[in-house]
Amino acid sequence: MSKTTRLIFIFLLTASFYHTIRDILQIIEVHNWFTDILSYKHNWCNALGPFCNYYLFPWEILTFTGSIFVLKINRFSLLGKLVLYAQIIVPISWILNWTVG
Repeated sequence: MSKTTRLIFIFLLTASFYHTIRDILQIIEVHNWFTDILSYKHNWCNALGPFCNYYLFPWEILTFTGSIFVLKINRFSLLGKLVLYAQIIVPISWILNWTVG
């Protein structure tokens, strides 16, 4: 695995860890600079109710565990591609939230 690919997965691992901790703190209603930075209320969350707090956990778990696995085996496999493709979902959801919501 190249250095660039390794750095990408280290970044994804760090970002997913931060995002998971931030989401857990927001669910238990801890508000500070760590939880409120880059956080905004989605327009469509009103329809989902409490589910809105948990909808990104599957993505975060996939990113976190997939990145650890790819870094551990030191090989860019099918799981590595799946983790990278999953990263496209979040920007698409942001775009849909801003345009449709």
